[in-house]
Amino acid sequence: MENVYICHLELTVVNDNEKDELDIAARAEGSAVQPEPICEILNELIVKIPALIRNLWWHIVAEYPKTSNGFSVDLRFVFLKDEDGDWAANATSSSPGTVEDLLLGMAKMIFEDDPIIDELGCMNE
Repeated sequence: MENVYICHLELTVVNDNEKDELDIAARAEGSAVQPEPICEILNELIVKIPALIRNLWWHIVAEYPKTSNGFSVDLRFVFLKDEDGDWAANATSSSPGTVEDLLLGMAKMIFEDDPIIDELGCMNE
């Protein structure tokens, strides 16, 4: 039997003449208490994704012009723990062809500890 945990990462980016703002929040479906590995990965996403968005903003806008004034997405992750204690994660884009695809790609690279994420996240710091 697998244990299934569903979590959301909600991101809102505002970029206009009056303000630049990035809000990020994590929430869980069902149980309010999440296992430690899920809490750790959500914390890592909350730290790294905003840094990546800030550092790659002009690239994001070039690839997804509709994001130039900002965007709002709800990334949904399904975490599974099998009988052997191994973890897996699954996420699909609810809006294919949008910035959501890029953000899910970033999350996947963070899950896999891809070293490029830390390099990109540290740019301009």
